[in-house]
Amino acid sequence: MRKLLALALVLALPAGSASAATLPYKTAVKRAHRAGAKQAQRSHAVAWENSKGFRFARHKIVFAWFGQRADGSGCDAQLVVRYASTHSRKIVAYFRHVECS
Repeated sequence: MRKLLALALVLALPAGSASAATLPYKTAVKRAHRAGAKQAQRSHAVAWENSKGFRFARHKIVFAWFGQRADGSGCDAQLVVRYASTHSRKIVAYFRHVECS
């Protein structure tokens, strides 16, 4: 009887790690803005913007980044914001497919 009661208690408690794996959109937007500003400095952009992000997984959101340089050329890239791992709350942001013309 005690084993049955203990099993019922374990099954009734919600799992805390399942909700921790979902990256909040608002947090991802803040991190994307910060990473976009750094990329604008690196590419010497006078104006830049992030477009609306798309969630490809519970822990990953991808934004499109556009930058305009002073000489009229532009840069575009994909900005990925995600958790460092499925067991971590650390958020990382990185650029991929950066093209400047």
